[in-house]
Amino acid sequence: MYGEPVVFASMYAGRESPKDNNAAAFGNHLWGGRFGGEWHAMPNQVLFANVSFERRNYDTLDSMFLVERRDRQLDVRAGYSYFVTKAFSITPQYSFTRNRSSLTLYDYHRSVYEVVARYDFR
Repeated sequence: MYGEPVVFASMYAGRESPKDNNAAAFGNHLWGGRFGGEWHAMPNQVLFANVSFERRNYDTLDSMFLVERRDRQLDVRAGYSYFVTKAFSITPQYSFTRNRSSLTLYDYHRSVYEVVARYDFR
């Protein structure tokens, strides 16, 4: 094993308030949490993964569907960073989002595959 793994966890809560009073149905109270970690498999290679969950309870009935909206969102992300140099890295990663909502319009899942090229100007 090259490097010691790093693990993190956090919890949060908040409120989203729309600026326009006509959009009150988009205001919500939210809470959630995150858990993840990374491991330096080699001096220039890092494996990482994280999971997050968020619950949102919206303030008013949706004006179109007359239903109280509640969402539960799960996000999962995993990837591998290869450092070509100390400043330049290439990271293929996968992320999955599942949003369960009391309104079918906002109920979805999404999968994203991406390759990120990053250069740090230090």
